[in-house]
Amino acid sequence: MESKFEKCANKLKDSIESSKRVFFLSYVFLFFSFMLFFSFGYLLYGKSFIWTVDGLEQQYMFFIMQGEWLRELLTNVFISHSFVVPMWSESIGYGGDYIYSLGNTLGNPINWISVFATSETADFWLNLTVPITLFLAGLSFLGYCLKKDFDRSASLIGCMIYLFGGYTIIVASQIYMIYPLVLAPLVLWGVDKIFDKESPVLFVAAMALCFFCSVSLAYTMCLSLLVYCLVKVFNLEEKTSFKGLLIWVVKILLAILLAALIAGIMFYPNAASLLGQGRLGLDRYQSATYSFMYYAKLLEGFISPNTVGEDCMYGFAPIALVAVFALFLVKNLEMPKRAKRILRILFVLMTLFLCLPIAGRVFNGMAYANNRWVWSYCLLVSLIVVAVLPSLANALKGEGRKVFYAASVYGIICMLLLAWYSGKTFYAMLSILFAVIVVCYAFRDKPALLNVGVTCSVAVSCVFVSYQYAHGSRDNHVNLGEAYDYAVTDDASSLIMGLGDHSEQRYDNAKVHFWRNGNWATGTLGCSFYNSLYNSAVDDYHTSLGLATSSMNFSYATLNSRTTMEALAGSKYFLTLTHDDGLLPPLYRTVVAQGEVAGGDYSVYEADKVLPLAFFYDSSISEDDYRSMSLMQRQDSLTQSVVLSGEDAGNAAPSSYTTEIASNLSLVQDGDETLPVNDGLTESEKAESVLIEGNTVTVTQPNTVLYLNGPIPGGTEAYFACEGMNYSPLSSTSVGEAGGIRGSLKTFLSDLKSSDSKECKIMVYGANAAQEIWFMNNKHHLYGGKDDWAVNTGYSDSPRSSIALQFCDPGTYSFDSLGLYATDTSYISKDIDHLSLNSAYEIEKVDNGYSCRTDRDDEGWLYFRVPYGEGWTAYIDGKKADLEKANLGFMAIDVPSGNHLVLIEYETPNLREGALISCVGVVLALAAFCWHRRKAKISSIH
Repeated sequence: MESKFEKCANKLKDSIESSKRVFFLSYVFLFFSFMLFFSFGYLLYGKSFIWTVDGLEQQYMFFIMQGEWLRELLTNVFISHSFVVPMWSESIGYGGDYIYSLGNTLGNPINWISVFATSETADFWLNLTVPITLFLAGLSFLGYCLKKDFDRSASLIGCMIYLFGGYTIIVASQIYMIYPLVLAPLVLWGVDKIFDKESPVLFVAAMALCFFCSVSLAYTMCLSLLVYCLVKVFNLEEKTSFKGLLIWVVKILLAILLAALIAGIMFYPNAASLLGQGRLGLDRYQSATYSFMYYAKLLEGFISPNTVGEDCMYGFAPIALVAVFALFLVKNLEMPKRAKRILRILFVLMTLFLCLPIAGRVFNGMAYANNRWVWSYCLLVSLIVVAVLPSLANALKGEGRKVFYAASVYGIICMLLLAWYSGKTFYAMLSILFAVIVVCYAFRDKPALLNVGVTCSVAVSCVFVSYQYAHGSRDNHVNLGEAYDYAVTDDASSLIMGLGDHSEQRYDNAKVHFWRNGNWATGTLGCSFYNSLYNSAVDDYHTSLGLATSSMNFSYATLNSRTTMEALAGSKYFLTLTHDDGLLPPLYRTVVAQGEVAGGDYSVYEADKVLPLAFFYDSSISEDDYRSMSLMQRQDSLTQSVVLSGEDAGNAAPSSYTTEIASNLSLVQDGDETLPVNDGLTESEKAESVLIEGNTVTVTQPNTVLYLNGPIPGGTEAYFACEGMNYSPLSSTSVGEAGGIRGSLKTFLSDLKSSDSKECKIMVYGANAAQEIWFMNNKHHLYGGKDDWAVNTGYSDSPRSSIALQFCDPGTYSFDSLGLYATDTSYISKDIDHLSLNSAYEIEKVDNGYSCRTDRDDEGWLYFRVPYGEGWTAYIDGKKADLEKANLGFMAIDVPSGNHLVLIEYETPNLREGALISCVGVVLALAAFCWHRRKAKISSIH
């Protein structure tokens, strides 16, 4: 006899199956319920989805930037009627392309709500994009399920697994990366319509959105589509000949090409710029397999959503694993054989792709192994649940033991392999897995109650995972509604905002916490940048000088207080702790602002002389000559002669302001100078754990401190400089684990947990400063080809005797050269005086460019501290002039003597061509649509 609850469950199931209205209302109810479950952990701790690293420094900042760009564009079009498209902003690092910098966000229409966002409100609007995106993703998933006539109750359950599985946890670090969940079902729906010989409109539209969004999304979508189509075309009902296969290939390729044409206005310029990035061509090491820990997490992660590694986050409610086991082990599933075969092949292939680094590398454009494409795997597994669940109960009646045995084997293997690693999350999810199997058996004759039980298990999984993840990461997330406080109110850069010219003059800082890309929240011009879409010329400039604060190609955070670099960047102000000016460059001596921010006392200094945006060099050297110099010689040359990449470069011979100090690497420090380092090892302990052979240092203890001793004169900046750095780690055995069976086991497990090290750090300490060298070898996914470093330990009027090097990681550190250097900054100051006298005047910012006037007796190179790019065009008195790459990352123009008006204008490269391509694509799409409709009409008549 049916209980009242069972009657209600049956009635609801029948209503869902018979009424689309009830079906979608059920989705709305489930979505908001699960969204609350998914957010439970964050809400409990009062946290937002914004991570304090990428979330705050990239997504929040670029959300603000996109909002400002959209408002400026709309103002230009509808209010001022100038129709000028903003293309250049000096607030993006040293200056950057709006459209290219927003390449990963502007193409997502959901992010267009940023038009309402200011610095103060962006927190709310950015967090709002998460439920909006997930809700739309659910609609696209359910739309596909309706098209395929799947069981509607199962579709709702599969939808919740799809939306709130492990991949979606990525919002905790990368909010923008959940957008593929919206497009993937639409693309699948569209291509299936093509296979069913229906209209290709949906497929073209969905693929156009992919191309419009970003190059990487379009690329990974095409690869995922390739896998699906190859499996699908060989499993069609009709036999496929070579000619038939060719026809399918042409149909789908033409549709993809049409989609790319439609999205050309965004896709073409971004693709062209991306292909020009230097890091794409680096020689990277790639092993044949991932580390043991990667595979362990992959195994565990299927039912315990977590970060697997290689940028892969995935995991599912335990019912998904039951469905997968049933798909492969149960013969009497009520599914078409072809559909079952397709799902099996796809699951095997895509699981194999997750296991092979070469596949991850292919999906990442051959750069490095990266599995962010895992959203397509999540779609596949969710659809397996949808396909299997309606007949799962009946299937378990006859062959259920196989599923139970498989789940048991899975659990035992995981416990044996991961007992020393797994936490309570995994064991809780393993318990839910067996509970789900019990539910399936208990309600095998009551499908409505089975659906209720399974839905509840998915909800419990969602709540538990949300709580565990939020609990573990709560210290790294911005409090709800407080992003502006983090970025502005409680940030020392707010002192800069009080200066009258804060939006026009650049500043830098030292010993101050700051947020990269913070310019957008504060309205200031800081010396920082963080975006995977970067200017390779600027990175080349930094790399040539060994800038330690730019260990990644796409990031730099201050100019390390290097007097030359600060001057050339036009840094007028310098922010530092009031009572700690150890890294204050000698250019800055006048305090113009002081105050307490978030418990710290800070001061803002102003430079006596500031180089303007445009000034003249009297001499030049070639890029080849520049690259043949040492790191310190390069720095010295930049205030004397401009470095030119073209044939017009001169052969000046810059003087050297830097002296190499006769020094030796020692276990102990000479003199009584106090260095801010904790040297935890005695000299005798170091003698046993340190081996120094020329320029190679091997340390077996972490945080080993060695010293470079030498007489550093007063009135100089002291540098540690090294070239050709490399690092190889030591095994746990070498580091000195305990002996015996217990020690051997501990060593074995430690080596399993830590894969071959890909990075190391050296802390460099001067009398009043600590700077970090973060080195990554070519096994690291952030490898940027950087192995030369010059670290400024600060300026001092007094002599010094040593600097300390703390080798943070056990291993062998090798260098082609290393040493201690002192730069006499008085010469740099004289150079700045000379360059200031040779500056342009009446420098003004115009639409997407700058103008200035020059008046000289001699011909000279007018240097703009504006990053070089192909989109720039120069004019002298209205006539087009040649624009040269200067100092590797910036620009210069050969200006004749006399009085001249110089103008440089910027236009996003290939944007016009992209717009034209989009117009062609739209016309072709309309023509194809009309032709298809006419053909369908004729077919219906006959």
